[in-house]
Amino acid sequence: MSSDHSGKAQAVAIVADDLLQQQRLRNLLTEAGYDVVVSTAPERLNPALVSSSTIGLWLVDADLEHCPERVRDALYDARDCRVLFDEAPDCDRQDMAYRLWEKRLLTSVHRALDNQPEQTEQAAEDVARETPEDLQRLPATGPSALHLPKALENWPEDQPRPLWILAASLGGPSAVKDFLDRLPEGLPCRFIYAQHIDGHFEEQLERSLGRHCALPVQRLRSGSMLPPGVVHIAPVANSIRIAPGGRVQHNEYGWRGPFSPCLDELMQTMALSYEGPVNAIVFSGMGGDALIGASTLQEAGGQVWIQSPESCIQPAMPAAIREAGLHSGQGDTAALAQSLLHLLQQQLKGEQAEAPEATATSVPAIAQSERR
Repeated sequence: MSSDHSGKAQAVAIVADDLLQQQRLRNLLTEAGYDVVVSTAPERLNPALVSSSTIGLWLVDADLEHCPERVRDALYDARDCRVLFDEAPDCDRQDMAYRLWEKRLLTSVHRALDNQPEQTEQAAEDVARETPEDLQRLPATGPSALHLPKALENWPEDQPRPLWILAASLGGPSAVKDFLDRLPEGLPCRFIYAQHIDGHFEEQLERSLGRHCALPVQRLRSGSMLPPGVVHIAPVANSIRIAPGGRVQHNEYGWRGPFSPCLDELMQTMALSYEGPVNAIVFSGMGGDALIGASTLQEAGGQVWIQSPESCIQPAMPAAIREAGLHSGQGDTAALAQSLLHLLQQQLKGEQAEAPEATATSVPAIAQSERR
């Protein structure tokens, strides 16, 4: 298994011209122990994903001359990640020349990942600077909590309950707390809150968030069933999976990438294994985590909302989602809370699930994104 110092499989992305070569490279790297998180042709690549902090290396085996200029520039000018350009020889895969190329390629990948830029390590330290004192000072929202619409009191048993991933990094606890404090108890959806934070502060985060919140807040323990209307805090030390029967289990290994929890990994895992709609709200934070996860949720038909960057302590993470065109709506914490109730009512009625448009005369609703 090729992994970093904490035992996590290192994440690699593949850009290749044709599907067959993508599959060959995926098999080669997977068998060598790497975690292939993206595999695409250059013309289908969202250039913003090159900034994802989850990916340790981009492997490019493609002719970039005729691909979109933004894609070409993103790969050629990448600074915060490694990009390895290596074209396969034009011969049969069983030829000795091709086998030698594969062996040399694995050596190049290994060397590139062993010499990662130090910026990601520094960024991981920066987002973990929330202290117990910071968490204790998180203010209550006040008497502005919303009421549960009567229509949502009896969610049909045969209708899947949506899962909402609350993703945050630097500056996230205060924003997420403000959002949660506005929500009423008894919501029919499920929540997993993933916060980039030092593992020593998990207990304090749980206490601080639950102090004024109508929803129960608790750390996500192995074997949990994710009851609706409860906010579960994702573990820092262990990545998670959904086991048969719907229980969430802790893996024996940690999260991939420099940040824990890894927002990309959590979103991808839930999109693949949760039996129901999976959505996300990306709050204040720095770094490129959540880009790949947001793309996965969008492709699966899920909603991806962001806290409006101008309302964030650190706008980089939601701004990156917006720049990539991966969000379906945005708003401040008050607008996000109200829009969640509105969307749940739409889904209950079987209406098309869209983020409502903002109006100038009502409480600010979430603004629909402009598709790029």
